[in-house]
Amino acid sequence: MMSKPQADRKSAVIAVAKHLDRTPTLPAYALITPSRNEEVLIAKTIESVIRQTILPLKWVIVNDGSTDSTGAIAERYAAEHNWIEVVSRPVRKERNFAAKVHAFTAGRERLKDINYEIIGNLDSDVLLDKDHFEFLLGKFRDEPRPIRLAYLTNVFRYDEPQVGRYREFYQAGVELVGLEKPEADAEMIAMTVEGLRALGLERFQLDVGHAEFLRGLLDEIKGDRARGRELQAALSRKDASALARLVGELAPAAHVGEALLALPALVGRDDALARAGRLVRNARSERALENLSEVYRLVRIYGLADSVILDLGEVRGFDYYSGVHFEAYVTGLGASIAGGGRYDQMLGRFGYECPATGFAFDVGRALLAMETQGVTVPLAGPEFFIIDFTPEKTAALSLSRRLRDLGASVARDIITRGLEESIGYARALRARRVLVVGRPDIAPGHLRAIELGDGAARELPIAAVLEAPARYFDV
Repeated sequence: MMSKPQADRKSAVIAVAKHLDRTPTLPAYALITPSRNEEVLIAKTIESVIRQTILPLKWVIVNDGSTDSTGAIAERYAAEHNWIEVVSRPVRKERNFAAKVHAFTAGRERLKDINYEIIGNLDSDVLLDKDHFEFLLGKFRDEPRPIRLAYLTNVFRYDEPQVGRYREFYQAGVELVGLEKPEADAEMIAMTVEGLRALGLERFQLDVGHAEFLRGLLDEIKGDRARGRELQAALSRKDASALARLVGELAPAAHVGEALLALPALVGRDDALARAGRLVRNARSERALENLSEVYRLVRIYGLADSVILDLGEVRGFDYYSGVHFEAYVTGLGASIAGGGRYDQMLGRFGYECPATGFAFDVGRALLAMETQGVTVPLAGPEFFIIDFTPEKTAALSLSRRLRDLGASVARDIITRGLEESIGYARALRARRVLVVGRPDIAPGHLRAIELGDGAARELPIAAVLEAPARYFDV
C-alpha cells in the first residue's frame, strides 16, 4: 500500500503525463498584451492566464507608457514566472490610434526566437476560464479546412479624417482561410458583388488586379527599393508622365520598359489579359496572368463578369496582398466601399502558415452610398404595441413581460389618448399588431388583437394568451 505522499506524487505524475501526451497535439502559442493604465484589472488578467491548462510558450506584456502602476504589477509576476516578459515603452500622457500597433510590434520583436505556431493579442482587462486557450487551440487543430469566418467590428487606422474616411470606422468582413486555389478568390469577388446587390446598390464596379504581375516586372529591373516605391506611387496616381520619366531614368530592357509604360492602360476584361500576355516575358508575371485569367473565368461562370474590370496597373495594397486583390466603387461616392484580396504571407507573420483571402465592407461608406443612390432601409418596429385603458395597467404589464420573455419586441402606449390616435402612433412606430385592453366594447378579461397590415381583428382571452402566446401569435 502506498503512503499518501506517494499516492499524491503518482497522481501528479499521471496528470503531467496526460498533459504531455496531449500538448503536442495542440498548436504551440505565444501571447502579446499591449497594456496602458490597467492597474485595476491587469493582475486578475495575469492570474487567469497563469491558471490556464495549456500555458503559452511566452507571454510578452508591453507596458505602453502607463502613468500608473501597471508596469510594476506586471514586473512582479514576470519575476515569478520565467515565461512572462515585460517590455516597457516611454511614459506618455496622451493616447493615439497607432500606439497599440506599435506596442504589439514591440512585443513581436521579443518572440523572434520562439518556435510558436499561433500568436494571440490579449487585452489586459479580461478574465479567462482556465481552459480558455486549450479550447481555442483545439478549435484551430480540429476545424476542417478551409475555415470561413465573418465579423462586424470597429477598426482603427492612422489617417487624416476626411469625408467618408475616419480614424475609427465599422467594418463588416469575410475571411476564407486555408484555400489557395482560384476558386477562393472568385468566391470572395462573387460575395462582394452579391453584397453590393443585397444593399440595394445598382451602379457599382469591382476593379480587380494581381500584385504578382508588377512584382515580376520589378524583379527584372533589379533597381533599389526607393525607385520601386516611386514607380508604385506614379502607378497609384495613374501619372503617365511621372511613370515615363522614371522608366527613362531606370533604362530597363526594352520589353520591360514597354510593359511598365503600358500598365496604366492595361484595364478591361479579356482584352486586358491578352495585351498583358503579349508584353511580359518573366515567369512571375506570367503565373499572375494565368491565375487572374482563371479567377476571371470563374467570375464569368458566376454570371458576374459585367460588374468586374481587370486593372493590371492597380497597386493599392501592394505591400499587403500576395495575389488577386480588388476594390469596389459605387457611382456617386469618391472612395471604395469595399476591398479585399489574397494575403497568403500575413498569417505566417503571426506564426500560422496558411493561405488566406477575404474582403471587407466599410459600413459607414456603405450607408453613404445607399443614401447617394436613394436606397431606403425598411426598419422594423415592435411586434406588439399594447394599449391598456384600465387604470391599474395590470394586463398591459403582464402581457409585456410574457411576450418579451419569449423574445418578442413589445412597446406600450403610456400616454392617455383616444384609440385611433394610439393606433396612429403604433403605425408611425411601424408596429406589426396592436393589443387593446379595457375598452367598453371588449368583453371583460379579453383583449382585441388588430393586425396593422390588413386590419384583421380578433378577441382573445387574456389568461389564455398569457398561458400560451404561441397558440395565438408567431412568437
